[in-house]
Amino acid sequence: MKAATRCDKSGRQIARRADVLRAVESHSADLTLRAAAVAAVLGATPRHVHLLLKQTGKSFTHHLLAIRPYLSRDQTRAIC
Repeated sequence: MKAATRCDKSGRQIARRADVLRAVESHSADLTLRAAAVAAVLGATPRHVHLLLKQTGKSFTHHLLAIRPYLSRDQTRAIC
């Protein structure tokens, strides 16, 4: 694979990973949120979501739980 092609692929993966992380953050108040739901929003597969996040060294669940403690008490009550 040519260097330019590798860079382009890497750039797309970085952008896609950022999309996944934004989707996780924006939907984190949903207590039923799963990788499949994030994948559906982005037009990807759950496996692709997991693979993109695996490259960060953290799982989908780890990213989700890292965001959730920052929900306000009112947001949590609204979910229940």
